[in-house]
Amino acid sequence: MRKNRLECIFSLVPKGGIIADIGTDHGFVPFQLLYENICEKVIATDISKPSLEKSRDLLKEYIYRQRAELRLGDGLKVLEPHEVDTLIIAGMGGVLISQLLEESPSITKSIKTFILQPMQGSEELRKYLWSHGFQIIHEEIAIEKNHYYEIMVVRHGFQEPSHPLFSKTLMENLSSEVDSYIIFKIKEYENILKHVHEMKDGRKKEDKIRELKENIDNCQRWLLWRKQEKFING
Repeated sequence: MRKNRLECIFSLVPKGGIIADIGTDHGFVPFQLLYENICEKVIATDISKPSLEKSRDLLKEYIYRQRAELRLGDGLKVLEPHEVDTLIIAGMGGVLISQLLEESPSITKSIKTFILQPMQGSEELRKYLWSHGFQIIHEEIAIEKNHYYEIMVVRHGFQEPSHPLFSKTLMENLSSEVDSYIIFKIKEYENILKHVHEMKDGRKKEDKIRELKENIDNCQRWLLWRKQEKFING
């Protein structure tokens, strides 16, 4: 069954323990986690006071029962080491997510599981994770209103880097959503390729054409590999 972005995030969160939702905005994620009894407690944080007040209205029942706590502040800086089991950062850019993890090393090291959903810059995020002692243990693609969202489950540990565009971890997920995403990316690259000839700088144009063709070839190879794997696995 196809899941939307938030449903996919909920399905990947380990049950039990304390969860922090960074940049919680309206508080939908912590509310659903508590409503479905996925965790014992949620710490919902946001740099925006108005957003946090919206969360307060939604979570007031759980705040009263001491299962939810709201904290105003920047990134992971409002947390304490070993306070949180699972960290959720969803709806931000991949570069910003990397910066938030980098800025609070003592907090980051103490967390067991990370659920990360970049809105863009997923390649940069994967590169950061692989070069800073993280491993992506699972990836999902959620589709919502014709938008594709990459959602990563991350833990500490070494992982051999693969292609940041479509990591081996993502490609090993043989869901139809991943197939759809690869086809979408092929069309996107082909469309860019049609317009790249308008570039004036000849050297940059050649480099961009080469890059786009390599990405298209890579996508097509992954689609073929996935088709073969599905056939083998029935």
